[in-house]
Amino acid sequence: MSILQATSNDLIEILYLLKVCFHDMKANGSLHWNLQFHLISSDLNKGNIYLYKKNGVTLGMITMEIDNNADYKTVSWNNDTSKPLVAHRLAVHPNWKRQGIENEILQFIEQFAHQKGYTSIFINTLAETAETISVYNKLHVQETDQIQFHYQKVPFTCA
Repeated sequence: MSILQATSNDLIEILYLLKVCFHDMKANGSLHWNLQFHLISSDLNKGNIYLYKKNGVTLGMITMEIDNNADYKTVSWNNDTSKPLVAHRLAVHPNWKRQGIENEILQFIEQFAHQKGYTSIFINTLAETAETISVYNKLHVQETDQIQFHYQKVPFTCA
């Protein structure tokens, strides 16, 4: 297992993973994700996407914004926000869910943030995504606020 920064060569795998996750979430009644290619492409070009791979196969991913995202300025965080790392678009292929991959990705985020000198980690998930919130709670991640983007029907829970 390895978690590596994605490159332009990984674009097809990223889009495939997101499409599979999108269809799985839609089948389970969650309609919040929209596959906006320009956002994925922009994050990839900035070096913000990291892939969880096992035996060369992409099983999961996370997007980490290393520059300050103005969208999160309105959120009431309860910690030092002088240098935050924003983590979102956590995706694990449905066939490999419940095997600890989300936990490993979250541990990677913590290690990355610590090594790079970030003062806090902002993680968002949909307020209706009980499964992900349960994983965060097990790792003692605290919910702090919610944020509603213009393109979403359901607010994100911020932790």
